[in-house]
This record gives sequence, C-alpha cells and structure tokens, in this order.
Amino acid sequence: MASVVLIVLYPILHLLFQSFNDNGILNFSAYGDVFTDKHTYRALSNTIVLQAIVLLITWILGGTLAIIRVKTNYKHKKMIDVFVFLSLVIPPFIFATAMKLFLGNAGFLSRVYYHLNWDYHFNVYSFSSAAVCLSLHMYPFVYYGIKNRLLLIDEDVINSARTVGSSKLYLIFKVIIPMLMPAFISTGFLVIARTLANYSVSAELLLPIGTEVLTTRIYGSLSSLALNRTAVLSLFMVFLSVVVFIVSLWIEKRNKNREMSVSSNQEKPTINLGNFNNKLLFTILSILFFLITILPFITILFASFFKRWGLKFFTGFGEPLLWNHLSFGNYLILFKEGLIWTPLLNSFMYGGTAAIISAFIASVIVYLYNYRKGPISSLLLSISQLPITIPNIILAIASMIAWRTSPFNFYGTSTIIIITYIVLFTPICIKQIQSVSQNLDVAIFQAAKTMGASEWKIYFSIYLNQIRNGLFSGFLIVFLISFKEIPISLLLYTTNSKTLGVLLFAIQSNNYGLEMTSAVAVIVILISLIINLGLIFIKKGLKKYEQTTN
Repeated sequence: MASVVLIVLYPILHLLFQSFNDNGILNFSAYGDVFTDKHTYRALSNTIVLQAIVLLITWILGGTLAIIRVKTNYKHKKMIDVFVFLSLVIPPFIFATAMKLFLGNAGFLSRVYYHLNWDYHFNVYSFSSAAVCLSLHMYPFVYYGIKNRLLLIDEDVINSARTVGSSKLYLIFKVIIPMLMPAFISTGFLVIARTLANYSVSAELLLPIGTEVLTTRIYGSLSSLALNRTAVLSLFMVFLSVVVFIVSLWIEKRNKNREMSVSSNQEKPTINLGNFNNKLLFTILSILFFLITILPFITILFASFFKRWGLKFFTGFGEPLLWNHLSFGNYLILFKEGLIWTPLLNSFMYGGTAAIISAFIASVIVYLYNYRKGPISSLLLSISQLPITIPNIILAIASMIAWRTSPFNFYGTSTIIIITYIVLFTPICIKQIQSVSQNLDVAIFQAAKTMGASEWKIYFSIYLNQIRNGLFSGFLIVFLISFKEIPISLLLYTTNSKTLGVLLFAIQSNNYGLEMTSAVAVIVILISLIINLGLIFIKKGLKKYEQTTN
C-alpha cells in the first residue's frame, strides 16, 4: 500500500514545492503575484456567481421534481425517473455544445428568426448559458438526494399538520421543505464543489467573451508556462475545495444525530393532485423535459448529420428539408479514417485498467480499515480519500509536474493518464465498497482466522464474495467516468494517447466544425447510456440472485 501513498502524496507535494520554485530559487514571489493580481479575484468572484446561479437552479428543479415524485399522486412518476437519469448521462460539455447549436448566432433558432425576418440578439456566451448547462447535468444529484430524504419523512408529522387544516402549499413550504434542509445543504455542497471544478463548460461558453473562472484562469496560467503561478492558483483552488468538503462533512455529522426513522408509508402520497392538476402537471413536465433533455439530444443528433455546419436545412416554411445537406459522412470520417478508433480504444484501455486497479486498491483499503483497525489503516484510508477534494484539473497539473522528471518520468506516456485516473477513481470505489461492507458480520472473518485461514485467503475467498455488489458497481461507475472525463486527459495526452474526452473537446479546433463535434457527442452519449443501463440491469440481477440464495 506504499504505492497508494506515493501516487497520491507525491504529486501534491511536488505541486506545493513548485509554488515556491522561481527558476530554481525558493521564494514566495508567486504567491505575491497571484494574490495581488486583480484578475485572480475577478475569476474568484465569477466562480462564486456561477456557483450561486447553478445552486439555485438545481435546488428549484431537483427539489420540485423530487417532491412531485414522492409526495404527490402524480400518475407518471416513471417519466420523471427516466428523464432525470438521461440528464445525468449527458455530460455538461455536450449540453454546452447543444446550446451553441440551437441558440448560437448560426444556430437553428437564429435561422428560424432569419426566415421570419426577425432580429436575433440572444448571446449564447454568457453566465446564464454556462449556469444552465451545468445545472442540467447536476440537478439529478439534488433530485436523488431530496428523493431519498423524502422517503424518510414520517407520515404522522404530515398527517398532524393536515388534521389542523393546513393547506397543500402550507404542507410543502412549512412542513416538508424544512424537514428537507439537511438534504438541500448536503446536495448543495456537492453542486458547489462540482461547479468549482468544472472546466469544459466555462472554457466553451465563458472564455470567448473574456470571462474567467478559477479553472480557466489556472489553465491560462499553465498555457503561458508560468508553472509557479499555476501551482499557487491550483493550491488556492484545492484550499477552497477542502473548505467546502469539510463544511459539508461537519453539517452531515451534525444532522446524523437527528436522522428520521423510515416511514412505514413511504409510497403513500401526501398531496392529492386531482385529475385536472395531474393532466396539467403532465403537460408542464412534458414540455420541461422536452426542452432540457430531448431537444438538446435531437439538436446534437440532427447536427451530426450535417455535411458542414452553417448550411441551410430548409428554404422556407412549408418547404421540405434540404436532405442533400444531410449525410452519414461525419460518422464515416470518424470510423473509416480512424479518427475515433484510437481515442475509443484508449478510453476502454485506460478506463478499464484504472478501474480494475482502483477497485482492487479500494477493496484492500476498506478491508484493512474495517477488520484490521489501527492507526496505519486509518491513515491509509484518509490519504486515499484525499483526491475527492481535489478538482480534476488540479490532479492533472500535479501529475504533470510530478511525473515529468526522474526517477518517475512518465510524462508523454499512457502511464501518467492511468496513474492519475487511479488517484481519481480510488475514493469513488471506496465509497461504493464501504456502503456494502458496513453490514458484514465481523464474526465470519474472525472464525475463518481461528480456523487457520491466511489473511489473503480470507480476503479473496470470503471478503471479495461479500462485497461483490459494491466492487462491481464501483468499477462500472468509474469506468463510465473515464469516457466523459476531459481535464485530466486533455492536459496529459499525446498524439497516441487521445481519449474520447479529448476528441470531443478538441476536434472542433482540428479543422472540423460543430457537426463533427456533434457526431462524437452522440457516440459518447450512447456509450454512457449503454454502460449505465448495464449497471442497472447488473444490480437488479445481483439483487435477485441474493434473494434466491438467502
């Protein structure tokens, strides 16, 4: 396990050292440069504003849908689950691309305005656009968090309020929402942390208008080869992430003592909508999900068949589509000319290798922590979970600085990407394995040891079999992340180590347009959807297997 400590702490310590390194001289000049630069504080304020907007949108959207799903007698609850799931599958960068395609100056909507002789003034490059794209990907986190909390609310509390004549609005705003505050706070910190760490959407929608957030500020500093300034900015961002993480943990522990008992009437609706309101809500939600999920995918799909972005797709209203402008050419270029094969195979290889190693490392760490308790196992768990507080772009920068000199010169190879993926994935696998290992009976392991079984035999023969659900779900989750991950692979790739994330982000600048970006986006969405559905079916299969064997 010394290797775990090495791959986690070595890059972070190198990043810290680089912040004091001014052309071989150790000093604090970079700190002075960064914290006296007004652009640093402008990027920070922009980041805070973006976080606030995203937080508000995700709370309203995710919270409202969760309340409708659990606490009303809405007739089409499965529809909510399906579309929330689809929003989670689509990466935020693809939402940004879809927004440019539909709302941009050369987008579909502007062309409709052109045919109507209307002026089109919408600017897709703005805070609001970036916030919407991030929110559409992140509101499912709020939805699932609030939904799970709602299932814990005791119906007796709500029935008591109803008995004294409380209205439906009073029940929602004065009874249900106050009981949901711990879930709103915990999911809110998750949204804040992920918004802070996001690079791709900010680079796509904010940089073109000269608006910087912390991640793009760091990337710009790196591009100018100011490594010491880059290191200082990176450490500042790590500090902010750690503060958010610690505060969220403190609030979570504080609310653990006030956990509600599980209601015996979890599926019993609290609010009766009536037939008219059910139909009205169905209409509203159908329009909502069309706008935030179906329309972005249709836009991306349709654009992927364009021969060249900017061509007309109809001559006027009442006229047929210009089918000669549409073709499978973009997909043929991707597959026949080999543009997609290397990134696709690399994503499978890097993601699969890192996922297997991460799952194994995580299982050993959790095993040692749970069943061989001691200061070393506790320290090992803490160190391995440290990267969960560090944004992906900072992990990539730290790896680039650390692994480019002897004795570990991995820069420019696939090894550096795999190592950084392992650092990123291990905390996620630990969380999945911990969730299933908490209920294991320690007596089983003690009995096996008493009968003379070796430590490794207990681990392989008993422990792995007991945690297989968490192990496999952790593997699939991180494997899926590798297909959508952009910052790490973008900073560390070479010509032969491109991934799907790099291809998706960079293909537009490589003599191709939005139509080719759309084709890659469709492939990424389909792969993500297949892996997610596979995860769901496998979990159901394992659950049925457990029920039949018990």
